[in-house]
Amino acid sequence: AVTYFLIVWFALNLHGDFYYFVLILYVSLIATNSFVVFVSAIVPNYIMGYAAVIAFTAIFFLFCGFFIPHDSIPPYWKWMHYISTIKYSYEGMMMNQFSRNGICYVYAPNSTTECALHRLETLKSLAISTDKMA
Repeated sequence: AVTYFLIVWFALNLHGDFYYFVLILYVSLIATNSFVVFVSAIVPNYIMGYAAVIAFTAIFFLFCGFFIPHDSIPPYWKWMHYISTIKYSYEGMMMNQFSRNGICYVYAPNSTTECALHRLETLKSLAISTDKMA
């Protein structure tokens, strides 16, 4: 797993803290494996287990905030956003990537000094709360 983390980190030229990146991926791996073990404990056979895990994973991806931003999720589906095992790793990765001070992500047109998109605007556009950021 660490080899995968190293390849992804350097191939994508990610910013932020590498150890936090590894921690997020590891905790996400443990949470997802725990969910699969939970599903396998409540279904009668492995075929139903595969179907259930695939269905829940698709729903978790849909409601984690990547495809449908938190603000666009209907109120009666908000609970699904919070139980998604993918939501927390996605938001943690985005906060790790876009939390460095002094980095401009998008410059204004015809300018190399005026910044058009800072870190907080990036996270705000993704509907990720920055209230608890250090």
